Amino acid sequence: MTAAQPLVTLGVPVRNGAGMLRAALDSIVAQDYPNIEIVVSDNASDDATPDILAEYAARHPNMRVIRQEKPLTAIDNFLFVLRKAKGEFFAWCAHDDTRSADFVSGLVRAFESPTTVLAFCDLYIWDGSQGRVLRSDYDFANVGLSAWQRLRKAADMQCYHFYGLWRTAALREIKYKYTHWWSDMPIVLAATTLGDFRHLPGPEFNYYEIIKPDTTTARYHNQLVHKGRSHDIYSLLRATFVTLRRTSGWIPALLGTSCIFEKYRRRAFEIALGRMFWSR
Repeated sequence: MTAAQPLVTLGVPVRNGAGMLRAALDSIVAQDYPNIEIVVSDNASDDATPDILAEYAARHPNMRVIRQEKPLTAIDNFLFVLRKAKGEFFAWCAHDDTRSADFVSGLVRAFESPTTVLAFCDLYIWDGSQGRVLRSDYDFANVGLSAWQRLRKAADMQCYHFYGLWRTAALREIKYKYTHWWSDMPIVLAATTLGDFRHLPGPEFNYYEIIKPDTTTARYHNQLVHKGRSHDIYSLLRATFVTLRRTSGWIPALLGTSCIFEKYRRRAFEIALGRMFWSR
């Protein structure tokens, strides 16, 4: 990068995250990149989160804390910190994940290529009990793939790389349609139509993975009553189609939606086949 290092915004959407928030904030304020702003949206927390945020903001003048008086859905809180970002580059930082001190300084190098829209690093998974595990098989990069290959690859993956470093202008090109389930997938799919996803080994991202029942996830993140998996899939298909159509046109929308549909059709068949053999 040039000597005048561009501003990077780290956006922290949080609701009732007091239990793990300090570790996440410690990894954010420890970044060795010199030009960072931290934007926090406290989503109407009613635990110790506001006190923790006030403590960190008092010590770090590059941190802005914005309090939501009424709870937003989880994805709306994520989009809120993006709207408030002033940086040329942007990363979402969940309240229960951490990253190495060179996360920003390592990933920002990927944007020397003007086609890069997302850079991500080495992924470690932690379940809260055992030690963290490196996901050496997490191959999200799409450089050199066709548009169809990019969409299909992204549709078949978890979206851990959603927490990488983004080109802010590219994210703002995405015309997002809300879905209550797998809310980040339409964003990731639309982003594949805008540029390259690159992997930079070395920096580390530590993802805290805890499996919640669908009913718990719906209630906690979106203030909804869970209506079943078919309703979830319909919501995701609709949001994928509308987001891609608004962002990149009809053909990417049809291709991306078909990738999502094919994934769940295939999995339904595999599950049914597995049950048939299991019952014998």
